[in-house]
Amino acid sequence: MANEVSKFSGLSKFRETTGKPDGKPTAKVEAKMESTPGRDSKSPSELRGAGELNLPTRKKPIGQRRDVDYRQKAVLLKESSIDEAEVRLRRNHKGTTFSELMQALLEQWLAG
Repeated sequence: MANEVSKFSGLSKFRETTGKPDGKPTAKVEAKMESTPGRDSKSPSELRGAGELNLPTRKKPIGQRRDVDYRQKAVLLKESSIDEAEVRLRRNHKGTTFSELMQALLEQWLAG
């Protein structure tokens, strides 16, 4: 049993990196603690001032995958048709996605 390593032997290494044995943190640990906000620190709005909160004026648009009005549907199309459609979209309708093209064609067909 004298040769066995105690399960608490790692604590001494932990103590060396976190603080002194007397429980007081070393200067390196104190600097890290001061730069890391804790539970008792002020909130970001308190640090900036109550009325000076800078919020973005425009929200990021929701992607189609997260938009509840859209549902993913797999279709089988010829690769040559897809490639030609993407080339034409880039050339004639910059910013329009293939998904938007398919949606417009479906809506036209339904309006029929």
